[in-house]
Amino acid sequence: FLLALLAKPSVVVLPVVLALLEFWRRTGWREIARRTAPWFVLALVWTLLTSRTQELTPEARAQLTPLWTRPFIAADAIMFYLKKLVWPVDLVAVYGRTPLVAINDPFVWFTLPLLVIATGMALWRRGVVGFAFLMFEVFLLPNSGLVPFVYQQHSTVADRYAYLSLLGAGLGVAAVLARVFAQPSPARRKFAMAVALGVSAVAAFLSFRQTLVWRTSQTLWENAVKSVPDVALSRANLAAVYMKQDRREEAIQECRRAIELDPTFVR
Repeated sequence: FLLALLAKPSVVVLPVVLALLEFWRRTGWREIARRTAPWFVLALVWTLLTSRTQELTPEARAQLTPLWTRPFIAADAIMFYLKKLVWPVDLVAVYGRTPLVAINDPFVWFTLPLLVIATGMALWRRGVVGFAFLMFEVFLLPNSGLVPFVYQQHSTVADRYAYLSLLGAGLGVAAVLARVFAQPSPARRKFAMAVALGVSAVAAFLSFRQTLVWRTSQTLWENAVKSVPDVALSRANLAAVYMKQDRREEAIQECRRAIELDPTFVR
């Protein structure tokens, strides 16, 4: 756990996942506390240490919304990742979904109630799929927007924040498949196998196509600007790429567009 914290501080929520796992196994609360206490102590110490080094920039502070809105921003982020998990298209380096952008989306006010209901159902049913859903949620919490962080000046959501949560997604898919393949009907098992192979093939194709986007800095930022055009950071990074290629006119155009989008942005 300590080595994981040194590699990626967002793994600080692992003790919560372990406590949930013991809860699912119907372990008593005292025993859960005894088993997970050392993990929570280390997580608390690490949280205090890293919080001192994460001072917000003025640009990040400008994106802050009232404290009462943060649960809605966090719920919006989790719903965003769920949508991308089900429909993984238009994946970009910077999404530009800052707290101010999220809070101006009318749908954001429905995300928290929906998430609370889904979480309550998962806790009540205590199934493997429910545990997988909670694991997905918990691993997203450190970078969900409940606690402000520097990158929020550009976006609350980013693909890299969902890496650990994909453990929960994988567990959920495995649980569903295990249940289907346990059916006595051979026809159902064959149908489930065909669907699983089809989905895997589509996912493999999308993954291959995404590697082409990440092939060079130019393809990365041109794709970002094409998919989400109103992000100053993407425009500025594309301008830097063009400058290195001595494409000055195109670089100037991108810089001007970045300034129009965010006059306070400094790179």
